[in-house]
Amino acid sequence: MAFLLLWAAPRQAPASARMKHALLAGAALASAAGGAIYVAFVFGIFLIGWTAVALAKRWRRETAVLTGAGLAGMALSLPFALSLRGPALEGLRCSFGSARSTLCKRSLRARQSARAGSCLWPTRWRSP
Repeated sequence: MAFLLLWAAPRQAPASARMKHALLAGAALASAAGGAIYVAFVFGIFLIGWTAVALAKRWRRETAVLTGAGLAGMALSLPFALSLRGPALEGLRCSFGSARSTLCKRSLRARQSARAGSCLWPTRWRSP
């Protein structure tokens, strides 16, 4: 979505339409960072290269749109990126040779049996 918006944006006549495309593309990039962060980083590297080419060829409209989308995407994804710095969620930590490992094994067995039971539920309650 972001690529298509950025590709079509320089053809827009008024500058306000180009900036709307840039902001929407930035929002699409920020949502991509929340969904698949590595894919978003690769696409970000691609956009940096595209911006460098636009700067080298002196395409001012493309450069402005790409820069605006990049800044908007970074600003919108900043809260998510900052949340990654915080502590991990508390949960069951499995480490071998500790009392917790038996707890983990028990909880995994319970989850597996619950899944197996849910798959077999219709056969278990059949009347004779």
